[in-house]
This record gives sequence, structure tokens and C-alpha cells, in this order.
Amino acid sequence: MACVIITAILFGIYPNALRAVYRYGGDASFMVLLTAWGRALSMIGYCLWTRKALFQNRADLREAIAGGFFQALAVIGITSALMFLQGPLVTIIVYTYALMLLFFTAFRGETKLTMATFLTMLAAFGGLTLVLDLWNGAFSLSWMGVGLAFIAALATANRIYIFGKQSSQRHPIVVGAECLLVAALLVSLTILIKSLLYQPPHLPNVLAGYGWAVVDCLAVTIGGFTMFYGISLLGSFRWGLFSKIEPIFTSLFSIWFLGEFLKWQQYTGILVVLISLALYQIMDRRYKNTRITR
Repeated sequence: MACVIITAILFGIYPNALRAVYRYGGDASFMVLLTAWGRALSMIGYCLWTRKALFQNRADLREAIAGGFFQALAVIGITSALMFLQGPLVTIIVYTYALMLLFFTAFRGETKLTMATFLTMLAAFGGLTLVLDLWNGAFSLSWMGVGLAFIAALATANRIYIFGKQSSQRHPIVVGAECLLVAALLVSLTILIKSLLYQPPHLPNVLAGYGWAVVDCLAVTIGGFTMFYGISLLGSFRWGLFSKIEPIFTSLFSIWFLGEFLKWQQYTGILVVLISLALYQIMDRRYKNTRITR
């Protein structure tokens, strides 16, 4: 749970600092490249420093390609969806990946699908719509954007599941280094093609933009370490469920970074999300204790 909270705080910084980068002339392609390579190289450096071998066999390479592919697809899907839809809509659609994980892991017998689990998860999801102020916004709907966001959600569900499986058997940072290296290469190839066909990445035009870019990169890089450790400890479904607190920190940090104010509905949504997750934790513990006594 500590990993979840730390990751949520760090990832909550990212969108707000990203808006500052955009304000100073940087664009999504620049930031995607910077953060992809920042995360990959930092984990590779950690593995080299601690003498942890990478890609020891073909199975490791196959798993890294699978995880890296879905990581890159999720990043590209989200950034592409944001070209057609507003941020809150994209966030809500992408976070349906937790529901996908619930049904998939229940189908495989890895998670117990109970009515209490489903209802608490649905309540947390509803609270998230309040946090993102989805009901009071005038949003334009683009089916292209919706499709891209759902592709990102499916890719996120797959990558989190793959990371959970891999990190239960191997060191989580080794798994992260391998998968994120593949993802960085795929993202770089995609942006290279975009540069040749459309336009190259735009760099910030003032020093402050680079400063915010560094803040962004550090936040997602450190958050990447805690994310892989957290997934290895909690498992993919529980990680997906508790990661719903990330948009809460994004909203709270918007007050600090950007001087924005939250509405009372958003504060209500924060309470709904936190209470729902706490109830899930309580009921899950009772269910496990019941199984032990039986």
C-alpha cells in the first residue's frame, strides 16, 4: 500500500507538470520520448549497478517484448486519444482497465468475483467520475478518441497483468528494465515515423519548460520503481484497483501547481473513492480470514 500511495503521488504530479511543459512550447512527442527513455535507462542503470542480469534467456526476451509492446501501445493510445477527447474522459475510459482485470483474473480463477468486490469497485469508479468533474463538464464526444482510449485501457490491462505475472517470479526492477527498454524502442520508432510523415517533436522554448520536463521525468521514473515493486507485492488486480487514487492526487496538485480550485463534488468524489477502497480492503481481509478458518 505504501508503494501505491507513493506511486499515486508521483504520477499525480506528472499531468500538472506536463501542462506547464506544454505552456512553454514542449509537446507530447518530446515528453513521451523523455519519460520513456528516462524510465528505461534508470532501471537498466540500477540493474547494472546491482549486477542483475537482463535477458538471460529467450523466455525473458519474449515476455519483455509482450510487456513492452503493451506499455508502448498504452502510451501511444492515451496521447493519441487526448487529440480527440478531453483529459477527464480519457482518464475514465482508461481506468476501466481495472474492471477488465477483475473479470479476466476471475475467469482464470486468480481472483474471487463477489458482489461486494464488484460493488465497491463500481463505487470507486463512480467516485472517480466526480473527482474528474465528469458530470459538470461540456465534453464533445469523438468515436475515434473513445476507440483509442479503449485500446489504451486494453493495453494497460494487459501490461499490468503481464508485469504482475513476471514480477511474481523475477526481480520487479529487472522486469521493468526489460519491458521499458522494449517500450522505449517502440515509442521512438513510432515518433520517428510521425516526424517523417507529420512533424518532429517540439522542445520547450524557455528554460522553465525544461525545468518542468525534468520534474515530469523524475516523477514518472521514481514512480516506475515503486510501481513495479507494488505490482509484485499486491498483484495486478489489487494494484489496478488501488491505483484509482492517482487522479485524486492529480486534482489536489492542480491547486498547488496551477492555482485551480476543486468543486464540492470533486471533494465528495475523493471521499467516495477512499471509502470504497477501504471497504474493499476490509471485506477482502474478512473473506481471507473466513477461508483460513474453514
